[in-house]
Amino acid sequence: MMIADLCSGDLLMALAWSLPTGFDTPITYFYVIYFTVLLVHRQRRDDHNCEIKYGKDWKKYKEMVRYRIVPYVY
Repeated sequence: MMIADLCSGDLLMALAWSLPTGFDTPITYFYVIYFTVLLVHRQRRDDHNCEIKYGKDWKKYKEMVRYRIVPYVY
């Protein structure tokens, strides 16, 4: 999906900025968690809009492209 290409790098950068702080506090991972929730919400909204716009072609596309953001995960 198009969103996966744009966001996987952003998620990796957000995680890379948080990892040097260690795991003592979850506060440093707030941005990663917030960004992930934001992207999942955006993906679902875009999926709904594309289904309305493209109809059966969108369903065919979803059969060919099974994963939404992260392959084999989501």
